[in-house]
Amino acid sequence: MEIKSVPMNIKELKFATKVVRNATKITEWFRENGFKTFRKKDQSPVTVADLAAQIYIISELKKHFPRDQIIAEEDATFLDEPTISLINDCFGSLKIKGIDNLSKLITHTGSNHSIRQWTTDPIDGTVSYISGSFYSVGLSLLYHSKVKVSAIAVPNYDAKALAVFSALENKGAYVSYNEDHLERIHVNTNNNLYNLILVHNINDNNTWVKKFAGIIKIKQRIEMDSMSAFCKIADGSADLFLKAIDKNLSYSWDFSPGDLLVKEAEGKVTDTVGNSLEFDNFKCLCGSGGIVVSNRYLHEKIIKILKNNSIST
Repeated sequence: MEIKSVPMNIKELKFATKVVRNATKITEWFRENGFKTFRKKDQSPVTVADLAAQIYIISELKKHFPRDQIIAEEDATFLDEPTISLINDCFGSLKIKGIDNLSKLITHTGSNHSIRQWTTDPIDGTVSYISGSFYSVGLSLLYHSKVKVSAIAVPNYDAKALAVFSALENKGAYVSYNEDHLERIHVNTNNNLYNLILVHNINDNNTWVKKFAGIIKIKQRIEMDSMSAFCKIADGSADLFLKAIDKNLSYSWDFSPGDLLVKEAEGKVTDTVGNSLEFDNFKCLCGSGGIVVSNRYLHEKIIKILKNNSIST
């Protein structure tokens, strides 16, 4: 990779970008070779690709940062012998070596008392992954519960290439396509509320997000899962991302990578009443029923509309 005048002086950032990029080789291998899908207790799907990618990421974290805490989404519930065999087939095909005892490794949390915490979502957007659409792999480093480093890999981003987005606190946000040189990214400067591109999750069609879109008559809408949506705001290709959330089911691994990425791209991330997101171990602490991610020029206008129309739940 060619690096031009980019402050890549932190080994954790280099590590994170490399790991999420390699994790997509695992997820894409299963897309090409077939994968098993399971249902969790809440009926949300998880695939063998989710499990394999998380095992790989945790193995790398354990190897390079053994004293850090690891906060990850998946557990060993579905790691039966046939599934382990499939994962080993994948690792063998990709020449990934030295990963043993998969059932134990997937739940390895490192040092639970560390002030350094890594969060990872091996596939953000599993439903989209299953359908052949957008998904992403995310990794972030928190220090005293503040996000310091983030990396998000999105295969076939904008139907162009594998995009790896990265951010380092106070050093900016970047993207690399297919391991080419890094490009600095910024949010756009659109301040026209009635001519904006809204990104929202597939499941938000029947929430306050739909009501908001109707109030200002948004015509340009993109359906995309959360982590990829943060990338659309950060690189300026969209203006606003709204997401309805259940405060009791809001997790660090879903939001911490995108939170830093957008902020370092000079955008803004808050809940629907204007408060910043906070992270406490595996929880994302959100004071309302949703998040607002924008290019910052539109942010206060959005919050005002939500409040005035009593939809800042």
